[in-house]
Amino acid sequence: MSERIINKNFDLCYAFMKYYLAHPELAGKIPNHAHIIYGDTSDPELNRENRKLVREPLRRGKKCYRVVKDGRKWLVEPVKAR
Repeated sequence: MSERIINKNFDLCYAFMKYYLAHPELAGKIPNHAHIIYGDTSDPELNRENRKLVREPLRRGKKCYRVVKDGRKWLVEPVKAR
């Protein structure tokens, strides 16, 4: 994974946590102990690389969720095995 992808993930994590704290209604959308990957509608390379990170947890039956930055809002969606 490139340094750009790693740094982008840190930035997205920080931005999502700020958003999450300001929007408590999201608490019900992500179950406890779920694996979270980040996405950005404007960065397909990041999305591809992060999708690889949940392959193993999905194989082990873990719950995985993707949070995607879409402009000023965030989309929350479960990730299913392909």
